[in-house]
Amino acid sequence: LRQELPRGIILYVMMHPGCTHGQVLGSIDATGATLSYHVKRMVTAGVVKAEKSGRETMLGVNEPEKVADLLITHRRSFLDKLVDGFVSAWLAKR
Repeated sequence: LRQELPRGIILYVMMHPGCTHGQVLGSIDATGATLSYHVKRMVTAGVVKAEKSGRETMLGVNEPEKVADLLITHRRSFLDKLVDGFVSAWLAKR
């Protein structure tokens, strides 16, 4: 979560569970290969889950409550408007 691009990917997937690679790619400033690299690392680490549905891969976050708590706890160290927006939306859902 300390790196901006993986954090942006996590934030998008948390706000859009079941999204596809293409949907995430449309929301971040990265190439498809770069996105695939980061998603693969997060899947290997057990943070993100990827489930095949036909030709598409649907993405989700394992333990979203835990990830949200980490983002909320450390949001000041991120200095990121995306994190601030996510935290506000996440807390409003509770």
